[in-house]
Amino acid sequence: MGLDLILRRERRRRQRARPEVAEGGKTSVMPSILPPPPPRGVLFDLDGTLVASPLDFPMMKRAVLEVVADHGVDPAPLADLDILAIVEAALRRAGRGSEFAAAAEARLAEIELAASAEATAIPGAEALLGELCRAGLAVGIVTRNCRVAACAMLERFKLPHQVLVTRGDVARVKPDPLHLLTAATQLAVVPEECVMVGDHRMDVLAGRAAGMRTVGFLTAERPPGFFDDLMPDLVVRQLCEVRPWIFPS
Repeated sequence: MGLDLILRRERRRRQRARPEVAEGGKTSVMPSILPPPPPRGVLFDLDGTLVASPLDFPMMKRAVLEVVADHGVDPAPLADLDILAIVEAALRRAGRGSEFAAAAEARLAEIELAASAEATAIPGAEALLGELCRAGLAVGIVTRNCRVAACAMLERFKLPHQVLVTRGDVARVKPDPLHLLTAATQLAVVPEECVMVGDHRMDVLAGRAAGMRTVGFLTAERPPGFFDDLMPDLVVRQLCEVRPWIFPS
């Protein structure tokens, strides 16, 4: 699903709250639909949202392009794609039966596992996940990382959750909604009762495409308008700001 379609759907949803004129000439907003149900599940991105690891993405891309070239595929037409899209495109060119997939995954996993050893926890991550779990909400983590590196970081920082869906668990990863829908299915939560929290635009895109509410997490290096055109339901600078939105007083 393209960005334009996602944004058009969201504009229509928000326009359903129409102004009506009350007595005395004052204008009030009367929603034409019921408010969304309270969330029963919350999905989180991992790297950049719950943990910070020193992944060097340009270096990872160069490493993958080297593997592409080693397996007889011209890397030049793929250079502008993101890392996992390079792997997918090269697979189509090299043939699904080639050794390329295993070689690319091994190289990426090696880099990710090394970075996971130097990762740090994002402030408030453990407290927020713990509170959500204690309140009975289903908590899932959806990451484009490999499972070995993701599990190493989750275990190290004791981040409570019920479901982990990595890139190796699905045919298509974020921003494709399949990644999030797989986690929601495993948590037994319908998309309309699920929230996606992430620091990247693809997290918000995937959440919107999946029919979930979304929270954009602005890390320190992100400008204030980073998510503006995607229209997430909430934008926060600190993870602790998510709690009062999920549990309004």
